[in-house]
Amino acid sequence: MERLEIEKKVRQVIVSEVGEKAKDLTLQTSLRKDLAVDSYSALQILFELEEAFSITIPDEAIKEAETPNDIIGYLEKRLTETGTSERAPAGGSA
Repeated sequence: MERLEIEKKVRQVIVSEVGEKAKDLTLQTSLRKDLAVDSYSALQILFELEEAFSITIPDEAIKEAETPNDIIGYLEKRLTETGTSERAPAGGSA
């Protein structure tokens, strides 16, 4: 998955959880300071991201993320790691 696709989904998830406060969301927006994301909202974002990307994300990953860019970077890394093994050929030749 390309970075722009990941970014779009991350933005959608954050906006759906935070609402109007996220209208000026940038990749450097502070989730806690600018959007007042508390631990409950962070968990909601975590669950929505897990569903959107079909992966399991440790709670610590969201707790450590300060900005949307941090989340995108984490997801890029995770999806690259899992994508490599998932995209392996299913055996046999044509």
